[in-house]
Amino acid sequence: MLSDTVEVTPPAQEVPVQESPAPEVQTPQQPAVVSLELTLRYIDADFETKLRRAVEVRTLAIDGLPHGVRLRHAVGETGFYFWFDDGSQNIKRYYYPKGLREIRVNSQYINVDLERKWLIESYLAKYCPNSGGFFSINNVTDLRAYISYISRLSHIAEDKLDFLFKSLCLAVEESSSPYFRIYVADIVLARILKCIMLHKLKQRLASLDDAEIISMTRAIVSLLDSAQAEAQRALSEINCPAQTEQFMPLSGDTLKTNPRAFWLGSLYQAQRRSAFLKEVVPAIEGGTLLDLLSDSDVLEALSGGRAAAVFSAAPGLKAGPTMDAQYLIRLSMCE
Repeated sequence: MLSDTVEVTPPAQEVPVQESPAPEVQTPQQPAVVSLELTLRYIDADFETKLRRAVEVRTLAIDGLPHGVRLRHAVGETGFYFWFDDGSQNIKRYYYPKGLREIRVNSQYINVDLERKWLIESYLAKYCPNSGGFFSINNVTDLRAYISYISRLSHIAEDKLDFLFKSLCLAVEESSSPYFRIYVADIVLARILKCIMLHKLKQRLASLDDAEIISMTRAIVSLLDSAQAEAQRALSEINCPAQTEQFMPLSGDTLKTNPRAFWLGSLYQAQRRSAFLKEVVPAIEGGTLLDLLSDSDVLEALSGGRAAAVFSAAPGLKAGPTMDAQYLIRLSMCE
């Protein structure tokens, strides 16, 4: 994965935009079969209007892109978008239409889900560098190690955590990739854990509804179950046994080159997380969840000061989804 990211200065009243690395352009031997395709020319004066009016698009074909102009991707407060980098400071945002899976530029293909994934991972790396990125559970990872990782995620500032949550929810609504569901589960659990820590150690900073916390945790399990179902469906299509005994890491960049690793990685990681969460519920009910954390984990989590309410619409984000159990259940039903 390319590691360089660029922060684009947005217009006034927009949150900072995260731009993806230079896209990895892929030219498959056989172009993907699509039923919904929109073709636009770069010089088309009605480019934005036609794109905005598109009801649903799987493949967006952009013809006539001049040499030296690069297609870049970013995420802002209203969603994921691309823009044409011609060296000027004028950034025109073109938001992804509903259902977009790939962009074809002068006959070369760009995987939109990879762009979404890179943007989210780059954002996490920038604002939570100590997390080490989204964690690949292995065969020796225990519940204590997983909760310690979730604690590191909870250190991220509230507005950044909310932005990640909202962006991931948009990705789940538009993509069948199980990796976004796994990432949402981790982010929501980080908010839950931080709320529990604040309530126990700084009660004046956070209220706590045990029933709501447990409902949220069970909703995360449903989200992970849907990730497993999608992985199992895809594995059956490529005639690959759904084996989960052998460790498989998060492998979100390998769909084209190694679909077996892509789907087995998501299946293994979702299953292991789901198993841990089924242990988390009784730990929450018994008030022993924080016993799994080291003193340093707790101190770091509390060093950020006052936290926002644990379950709320993401502040400052237009049409931000509400972080509650019912919304997560609906999210798990997205196809």
